[in-house]
Amino acid sequence: MHQQTFDQLAQDLAALDALLEAEFALLRDQQLAEFEAMQPEKEALIARIAAIDFQSCAGNLSLPQASAESRTHWELIVTLTANCREHQKRNEFLVNRKLTAVKDALRALRLPIADDQPFYGPGGRLTAR
Repeated sequence: MHQQTFDQLAQDLAALDALLEAEFALLRDQQLAEFEAMQPEKEALIARIAAIDFQSCAGNLSLPQASAESRTHWELIVTLTANCREHQKRNEFLVNRKLTAVKDALRALRLPIADDQPFYGPGGRLTAR
């Protein structure tokens, strides 16, 4: 992998990391429309990153002619990738937690009510059926 590819990959990973941080803030603040609007940009970044052959890049670093600078750039790439992975896991956890809360609320609304159970009437008072 030459210098330009390392630089572009590092830029893409840094941009993805920043996007994941922004996603977390939007999820935390429940700004779902803005969250959805960010998804095409995220998908484009991931597609560019996924197009790079990481295996051959890592293999080339083990060759004797690989420079120390290339190894340093590779370490930066590995660190940025790990950060993105952790931030994605955090965002996924938050989405799943919110999804579980919504499912639980829907399940509670769908539970059948027995005929002998009291309920709140239009006046806000507990009444029998």
